[in-house]
Amino acid sequence: MNIQSNNIDELLKISYRKIIKDGVNIISTKGGSRELIGLTLRLTNPLSRISTTEDRGKIFSALGELLWYVSGNDNIEFIEYYISKYNEFLDEGSRKLNGAYGKRIFKKDETGLSLFEHSYKKILDKNDSRQIVIPIYTKKRSYK
Repeated sequence: MNIQSNNIDELLKISYRKIIKDGVNIISTKGGSRELIGLTLRLTNPLSRISTTEDRGKIFSALGELLWYVSGNDNIEFIEYYISKYNEFLDEGSRKLNGAYGKRIFKKDETGLSLFEHSYKKILDKNDSRQIVIPIYTKKRSYK
């Protein structure tokens, strides 16, 4: 028996229906359940391997956004699959997001260090310093 779909949520939904309809009742030490033996699940779109159901989507979109920022990328392709609302904030014809402050934090400057690296170095030099700030609210530096 083979079930396939292009996203994990649909694949699971089809599987659950199949188990309810055709599954065999079993009794185990922890109670009863239903099972299908020899069932193969095939996900045809590997990018859809993370559930976007209401409970899980929030966690994975937050994780995806964090990874996007840490990557230093301002390109919408990285994040739009998980947070499609960002498309509303693009300048016409652009695929770059002005609010992607990861690029501001992690892009290397003329010294070969990013703002994050400068801050980290300062903390290592003086770990009780209260003068370390990473500005994400300005575009003073050139990021082209």
